[in-house]
Amino acid sequence: MSDYTEVERVRIYCGETVHEDGRPVYEAVVEEARRRGAAGATVMRGVLGFGAKSVIHTAKLLRLSEDLPMVVEIVDRPERMHMLLPCLEALVPEGLITRERLQARFCCPVLVRDAMVAKVTAVPPEQDLAEVVRLLLARQVKAVPVVAADNTVLGIITGGDLLTRGGMEARLSLQDQLSEEARANDLARVAGRKAKDIMTSPAVTIRERTTLRDAAQLMIKKKLKRLPVVTEDGTLAGIVSRTDILRSAANVAPAAAALPDSRPTCSSRPGT
Repeated sequence: MSDYTEVERVRIYCGETVHEDGRPVYEAVVEEARRRGAAGATVMRGVLGFGAKSVIHTAKLLRLSEDLPMVVEIVDRPERMHMLLPCLEALVPEGLITRERLQARFCCPVLVRDAMVAKVTAVPPEQDLAEVVRLLLARQVKAVPVVAADNTVLGIITGGDLLTRGGMEARLSLQDQLSEEARANDLARVAGRKAKDIMTSPAVTIRERTTLRDAAQLMIKKKLKRLPVVTEDGTLAGIVSRTDILRSAANVAPAAAALPDSRPTCSSRPGT
């Protein structure tokens, strides 16, 4: 039997004429779910039913103008649904919301957004390079995207960039083994320089809805260990590394086959 994973299903029951900010609630919910990156949503239109007010709603020929019952169904992983649910609750002024745990098998490719690290620290191009190094060491990461004021990716700084263009002598992974004096000397070598001075630009990025297989193949082709992940409008969404892909590839054969043998608050209204 194929592997099944735990998911959560949320159902929203509402009337066809219930509106929120001038839009039908079912439409607003689907748009918000899509905007927030939900796996998918389905709207079903009932032919007969009644709710808390005990008023019968029907689609019989002579009563086509009645307020028919609508059901919006969304299924996703529990952790993703936990973040999405408050956004949806704020859009339902009248109706019923249910949630339940199920076992499901996703018959679709795993996407980059499912494996990426979403909480990524980025720096502006004018950031002092010594501060960038301190940030990388404090966060124990090996790369940081460089972004413009609108959060679009301008470039990326990796440990390799710090060695080849930044002038540092020791890799980030060896910094904690250096003496305090040697570490200070390494930081002094990048003093007075900015992130834009050594970043790799333009950075190779990948869309969050790209499959992991395609991401792995792009890494192989470009000989990269990590890729900044961007949304449809080009803003930074996260970062995905070989390690992230391998972690997902443990359960996803297509992604594993693509890898080389050598082995990282919701608003109450849409748009805010």
